[in-house]
Amino acid sequence: MVDLIIKDTRLGGPRPPGANVLEVDQNTPISWLIQWVLVQSARYYGNVRVQIMAHASEGEIVEVCSDGIHLEAPKSVPIMTPAPPGSHGRSSTVELFSPWRGKVKLIELLCCGIAYIQPGHSGGWGDGNLLCMKLAQITQAYVLAPTAHQDFSDKDGFHFLNWQGTVLLYGPSGEVKWVHNYAVHPGRDDGSRNVPFG
Repeated sequence: MVDLIIKDTRLGGPRPPGANVLEVDQNTPISWLIQWVLVQSARYYGNVRVQIMAHASEGEIVEVCSDGIHLEAPKSVPIMTPAPPGSHGRSSTVELFSPWRGKVKLIELLCCGIAYIQPGHSGGWGDGNLLCMKLAQITQAYVLAPTAHQDFSDKDGFHFLNWQGTVLLYGPSGEVKWVHNYAVHPGRDDGSRNVPFG
């Protein structure tokens, strides 16, 4: 499987190593990220793993590109002020990823706490479990996502360290295939992110 790495530069640090890396920022339309993956996927006959490196608000939004990846936001939640031209604002952006259906095998959300369910927010904004489940269903891909803080390193290029805390694997129909509780080992890369799926 070929890795397609997407890094939002708001994380800081250098460009990740690898042949297939796309760096984005708050001015990059989400459509560019989606299209880049489709072009790269065609080169590798759909045998790709998409790794998204970005900040996240626990259970709310993957802060990638101008819109992020999120469910519909309530009016009380500011998404981006002012919203950039072409922004989808409060509308859910998960559905925008439907072109990835059948083109991506696995999506790894390498960001803090995105699968976390905020207390009192089950079934809507703040329900990271629902967000990850819907992303898996829309793309018909496996989605791997954490509920806890994650670490990166800029030693020898920017890269994700090992999974920490609770990590969930969602199947293409949105069901949770497995849950694993990783130990927290700050600064140590023990290879624990090489997890099975399927």
